[in-house]
Amino acid sequence: MADVKTVIRHTFLPDALSSSVELSEAEFEKYRIKAGDILINRTSETIAELACCCIAAHDYNAVYGGYLKRLRPLPDSPVSPFYMAAYLNSHIYRLEVENNIPACTTRANISTERLSRIHIYYPESDMQKILGDTIFSVRQFQKECQDSRLSDLLNRFIRLLIEQFITYPILQTQQKEE
Repeated sequence: MADVKTVIRHTFLPDALSSSVELSEAEFEKYRIKAGDILINRTSETIAELACCCIAAHDYNAVYGGYLKRLRPLPDSPVSPFYMAAYLNSHIYRLEVENNIPACTTRANISTERLSRIHIYYPESDMQKILGDTIFSVRQFQKECQDSRLSDLLNRFIRLLIEQFITYPILQTQQKEE
């Protein structure tokens, strides 16, 4: 079963999931994780960890936990799930989340209605593919990487890539519209 900690810690859902749950066949099919699914945690103790996202790179013989929401892109969706892995780790997305949650006292929470208010910005499909495939390839390499210094550099590379090709162009477009 995919849980909140997994979603917070990973850009792409890991191959092995640690927790399990017993379900009927009908429940399993209803909540099964499929390639392209976006898992979002809907509650957290901090705003920074609210609405963190994790992408399923392939079909899983697993389901998602109760504190998560699953977004399943439609077959004709103009947005690539791997691009979404990059976008949902951008500064622009974090601003959208912060702008769409109510003031919280003890726990941050995001409802389906508020989640639906979040704007998703995306480039043409060719650029989505390049960005998504790059992020996925780097994350796959990091799973095998034993050098912590190299892994830190790769994390920095990903942050800069997202900033340069997602955050900056969107901010530029928004400033031109104002």
